[in-house]
Amino acid sequence: MTLKLIYISLLLVLFTSCVSKKKYTTLNQQHQQSLNDKVTLEDVLIEKIAIEGYSSATNGEYTVTLDVALTTELRQEGMARELIRAIQEYRKNLNLPINMRVDIAVCADEELKVVVEKFKFLLQENVLMRNLFLKDQLIDGAEINVGKNTAFIQLTPIETV
Repeated sequence: MTLKLIYISLLLVLFTSCVSKKKYTTLNQQHQQSLNDKVTLEDVLIEKIAIEGYSSATNGEYTVTLDVALTTELRQEGMARELIRAIQEYRKNLNLPINMRVDIAVCADEELKVVVEKFKFLLQENVLMRNLFLKDQLIDGAEINVGKNTAFIQLTPIETV
């Protein structure tokens, strides 16, 4: 296909430089012959190019494309899940039974406090939390890392009667 386009371009250049009518007729016929050729699959190149913010994979005739851009909501949910992981690890270090409910006090920056409030239900489901307290300062507890943020947590086991 590329060679045909170059050939047609060359013919047009020659055509414009021709002066005699005979040369014009010969070039015009050659040009018509080139345009009448059919384009085949071998003449076409199809290339898949990924768009920024998307990821795609192909398997045979199927192609799947995903939007991989991280929204604020996704980042916050990731922070909430990281907080859950850190709390579970702290529970393990305290040797608390896995079925024991706890009250949780959290001392964190504003970004993490927003996440804790927004995903409170997720914390309740995953760490058997009864009450959540957001504090400005904690005396006891453990320092945890949640993404780039550092927080302090305190767990108080709830004795069942």
